[in-house]
Amino acid sequence: MKKKILYFLIATSSFAFAQNVAINGTGAAPAASAMLDVSSTTSGMLIPRMTSVQRVAIAAPATGLRVYDTTTSGFWFFNGAVWVQEINSGLGWLLAGNALTGTEFMGSTNAQTVRFFCNNIERMRINPTDGEVVVGAATSGLPGDMLCAVSNVTLPWAVNGYSGQNGSGVYGAINAGNATIFGAVQGEYGGTNNGGTGVRGSYLTNGGGIAFTNGNCRSGVNGVASSTGSYKFGNYGYGGSSARSGGVIGNDFNFAFGSLGYLSSGFVDFSVYGFGLAYNTGAAGGKLSSAPSQQSALISENNAHIGLGIYGGVMGGWVKGLVYGTNFSGPKYGVYVDGKTISNNIYAQLTSVQNSDKRIATYATTSTEVDVYTKGKSDLKNGKAVVQFSDDFKNLISSEKDVIITITPVGRSNGIFLANVTRDGFEVEENASGTSNISFNWIAIGNKKGYEDTKISEEILDKNYDVNMNAVMHNDNDPSPGLPIWWDGTKVRHDKPLIERKENGASLPMNREQNSKK
Repeated sequence: MKKKILYFLIATSSFAFAQNVAINGTGAAPAASAMLDVSSTTSGMLIPRMTSVQRVAIAAPATGLRVYDTTTSGFWFFNGAVWVQEINSGLGWLLAGNALTGTEFMGSTNAQTVRFFCNNIERMRINPTDGEVVVGAATSGLPGDMLCAVSNVTLPWAVNGYSGQNGSGVYGAINAGNATIFGAVQGEYGGTNNGGTGVRGSYLTNGGGIAFTNGNCRSGVNGVASSTGSYKFGNYGYGGSSARSGGVIGNDFNFAFGSLGYLSSGFVDFSVYGFGLAYNTGAAGGKLSSAPSQQSALISENNAHIGLGIYGGVMGGWVKGLVYGTNFSGPKYGVYVDGKTISNNIYAQLTSVQNSDKRIATYATTSTEVDVYTKGKSDLKNGKAVVQFSDDFKNLISSEKDVIITITPVGRSNGIFLANVTRDGFEVEENASGTSNISFNWIAIGNKKGYEDTKISEEILDKNYDVNMNAVMHNDNDPSPGLPIWWDGTKVRHDKPLIERKENGASLPMNREQNSKK
């Protein structure tokens, strides 16, 4: 044994003071570029092995000192300041990928920010205190977000979502039971552009939809609130308290404009405010000028604008003011009614009088039947006269037998009477075969053709009609239920509607709590 040790010392001593050293089983010289050349085909080189406690206890470790840590099962080296664990196939991430066991992770084990660099510039970081991910900046522009992306001049769009499938480019959801007041997707605008908006939707595909219903129309922004429950709306708009602001604005290619929930420059609140422009004349800030000169100019231009168009079911509309009802105005006509006109009050007409600051009110007469009347002034010639009705009056009356004529003589005579009445007119003669040549006034009243048996619907004649209609337009801030109104095919009713609601062909439950009084 002593001979073998002595032989080893003698064999290696010849290299002890050489520039490089070789350790091998063949006696080959070391490589010229290696200070220590260890080679073998049957065994490897084993460096010091120790625990983490033993490793950190090494006194004054030299820079580059390397050991194997049995606690962490990895190689460590001292970089001159701290111990650093080496990346290897067992602990690091390879460019070609790793075969994972489920316990590996990328990141840090202490409270230090994890940063991602590209081209030696930080592009993203994960903050250690709350796990917030920030892309494009070191801090979030709005504290409280989980993921933040900050744009720059080169990349002005902070977050974009795209989908070429049957899905959304950007999707947000708030889980059931969450009481947050914020939306699943929220946008806030703090810029200075006059057209800036918190959330913007654009529909860019050419072609149109096929119907107004959801899924059949195309829109820039679509809001749906189809689940059951009261006070739910597909879209909500809030315009604030500044004048000339509204909750929702609609623009028909700069020809027609409308707003819902609008506060005017005169601080008048409009539930619906709409206006339109003639093709060549108009003001972009609001409805057209009421100046006579501009009105006459506009009526001579091409115009296809309708201010308010509503097509209802059982009712076309309901308007009631606390002081005034509705004001209509138009150079051709103010109001045109296609159907019966019914009022529970008087009909009045106001007429301006020259050199007076007040107008004169005149009132329409009423009748229990649908009457047509005409009047005139004629003369007796030798005690007789024939009066011809106008063609308009003849075409309006139902029969000459129903025409009532009143004649009043103007001047002295023996008295006059109706000698004959026909559909074309009537004959007048003086009593006692007189031959006077006086004038007389006359009035003729007949039933309007086609309206001989006109009747008003029973529910309108009911003394509670106005009460019922007020209940139909119930103030839903009042917790008590409003009154329904519906058409059953024969009459208008105010009980619970027997109507099946459908959406996209599928039946929906009524889910209505309505009183059933009639």
